[in-house]
Amino acid sequence: MDVMGRALTRAALALCLLAWLSLAHAQVMAAAAPDAPAYKVRVDYIITAATAKQVFLRSGESKAVRAPPAPPGYELKYLEVSCCGGFPQGLKPVCDKLVVEEGEVLSAVSYNGTVCIVNEDAGNVTVELVIKSTYVKRVWAEVRNCTVAVEVEKPEAPFTLSNLTVKVTVDNFLPLRVKDVRGPDGSSLLSPDRQDELDPEAVAVDLKHVQIRPALGPGEGTYTVEFEVGEEYVLPSAFLVAGGRFENGTVPPGGFGTFSSPPAEGWQLLGYVVVLYSVAPERGYGGPKAYVEAPLLDYVYSGQDSIEIGAVSYLVPPIRLNVWIKGYVVFGSWFKVVNPSPDQVNVLYAPISLKGAGAWSEGGVEVRALEEELSFATYAYVVVQVPSYGAIVDVKTPSGSSVGAYVNTKWAWEGGVRAISALEDEAYVQVKSGRKGEYGVYKFEIEWEPIEFKVVDSKGRGMANAEVRLAGPVNITGLTDASGVARVAVYCPGIYNVTVVFKGCEVYSGRLIPYESCALTLPCAVYDLGVRVVGFWNQPLPGSQVVVRDGSGAFVDSNSTSSSGCATFTQLPKGVYDVSVSYKRVDKAVKVVLDDNKVVDVKLDVVIEIPFLGVPLSASETLGIAVAIGGLLALSKALGRRREEGEEVIEE
Repeated sequence: MDVMGRALTRAALALCLLAWLSLAHAQVMAAAAPDAPAYKVRVDYIITAATAKQVFLRSGESKAVRAPPAPPGYELKYLEVSCCGGFPQGLKPVCDKLVVEEGEVLSAVSYNGTVCIVNEDAGNVTVELVIKSTYVKRVWAEVRNCTVAVEVEKPEAPFTLSNLTVKVTVDNFLPLRVKDVRGPDGSSLLSPDRQDELDPEAVAVDLKHVQIRPALGPGEGTYTVEFEVGEEYVLPSAFLVAGGRFENGTVPPGGFGTFSSPPAEGWQLLGYVVVLYSVAPERGYGGPKAYVEAPLLDYVYSGQDSIEIGAVSYLVPPIRLNVWIKGYVVFGSWFKVVNPSPDQVNVLYAPISLKGAGAWSEGGVEVRALEEELSFATYAYVVVQVPSYGAIVDVKTPSGSSVGAYVNTKWAWEGGVRAISALEDEAYVQVKSGRKGEYGVYKFEIEWEPIEFKVVDSKGRGMANAEVRLAGPVNITGLTDASGVARVAVYCPGIYNVTVVFKGCEVYSGRLIPYESCALTLPCAVYDLGVRVVGFWNQPLPGSQVVVRDGSGAFVDSNSTSSSGCATFTQLPKGVYDVSVSYKRVDKAVKVVLDDNKVVDVKLDVVIEIPFLGVPLSASETLGIAVAIGGLLALSKALGRRREEGEEVIEE
């Protein structure tokens, strides 16, 4: 392929890369509020090791290829087995995913660490296999002062720094975007001068990702990723990415040019795929030194070559030309090309736009791609990216074809190729290429690891039948079991407000940022209320009836007092309650403000009970009876005295 052809191909591949990665619009940056919440980003340390192996298989024989054990602290991410020149006909890999290019199987991918190779041919076969094992160690780093420090150290032997890649991922729903990456010496690795010094693969960025290959860059040390904070950096997790037609421009020697394009109606302009190139007579100065400036950019390709052009005879002797190319993915509404060279530089660029789409459900997400909304696009993709607690298990096109088993695959498509790739956490399917397209509903089947909510009261006891409500991109509800646990599938990525409703009252309110499947404890404003019923002399009154009603007068619970005069009501929501106590024919009502575990005393006007009858007497009744008894005694005594006096008179 000629050099110019490679430039255009590289531009198309960069567009695919842009669709595959996380994308967002780059506008004027918003400063983080002083009380901005702490967010977490995912840092994956990835070790990749490849070995070559010759395998002989007889007809009908199968052999298993297994990944070596993971290094300490790492776990297997996937095993990829490829065959030099592609797997021959009759040799079938049994695996989870395939890498296919125009009908030829290039690689087999397994998540469990085993790929089985089956020889279905009639004859024996010997193949050269390349076995690549990829391991990952994941940590979650908190963003502090809009930065994250990433420690990079040489992995344990037998691995070296060249086996290590470090990837930082910001979930799409977080209001963060990558601003800069600084090396161990504190210098920006994204400045034009620094990018020219480094291999284009040393540092790769988009608005939500940073990938560092330290062996190609500054090496070991502490890297710093800087972020901008703002709600405008929140991205959908299901969207369409579309590339407009390629435009051409030029920048004169020693000059500069600023380029921009208006966004398509109803779409967000994300940025551009930019290719700088020059074809000029060989002058021995090493080629142009042109570069791109933009709010954020990723330097993805650099190439230089010499070609000769001449006639069949010496009538036109050969002329040597220098061909020079640079490729970028630019994020922002504009970019600037600076050309300090003595030759003109040509600019080939295409605007990239994004549009949120997708209807989410517990089974996954459906994205509708319409021909009329993609009429402006040269290339278009449907993209889905999910947090770490979701796994994409299959993708179906509008025609019903299942393409979830393919990674980095290029299918023949009406004279062209169609790009498809489905990983566990992200996937894309090309919807349009030039005039070719498949429009309709794309279905992404996703399995969600539930988030476990442990709902507890003020004493740490589980609360059964509590309703956990999540309000965010969608509303989701879960009910706790007998142990107080609710398992909820948060099937639409985003930030949620969480409330717990128990016995009709809201007893917890907080915020959920679901980074990964986890177990969370929700401490609720739920307390125990003890009521101790005593009489006039503080004597316990067992068997008293205690009724609790809420502030609206609705019945909550009732109980009888024990031999000690106590009744206990467990797990009552915080609030104001009316407590009514009755003991036989004596009753009393009090208001209780329940804001902690409490025991309240309710004193009834019970002085004594009439023996055998069990009738309680109040203080006034007891006093009246006492007065009455005292009066009767006095009267009886007076009558007795008079009777004695009368008897004495009769005797005289």
